[in-house]
Amino acid sequence: MSLRFQGPTAEELAATMSRDGETTTKRALRQQRKAAQKVMEESIANAPVDKGNLEAAHEITERRGSANRVETTVEVGGVVNGVDVDDYAWEMHEGDYDLGPRSAAKQASDPSHAVGREYLQRAMDDVEKELDAIFDEAFSGIFR
Repeated sequence: MSLRFQGPTAEELAATMSRDGETTTKRALRQQRKAAQKVMEESIANAPVDKGNLEAAHEITERRGSANRVETTVEVGGVVNGVDVDDYAWEMHEGDYDLGPRSAAKQASDPSHAVGREYLQRAMDDVEKELDAIFDEAFSGIFR
């Protein structure tokens, strides 16, 4: 399985996971979806909240990639409550800024998550550390 951050434009702010190999087994796909859900949850916890609704702008999508493998992507952006948040999502991910009052309060309420820039990248980095355990579970018993 690979985990990659996509960029460099606001339209491409996404974390993509795909299982290496020609096909994705049901068991591996289930674990891949768990990992994507975890990335999204961590990214939401890291996302600033002062403007735009980045928390609601997160979405998991799936598509068939090369060699018919399933790619699961966590995307941030799109239209939320009638407002296109692509540029805002990118600015909050890559920009240099001070947290606003609501984001600072979010940070204070959960010190285990750093609210602010690179919210999706940091979520991917954190979850990547857990992926070995997730995929060990997925493949346990297969090679016995």
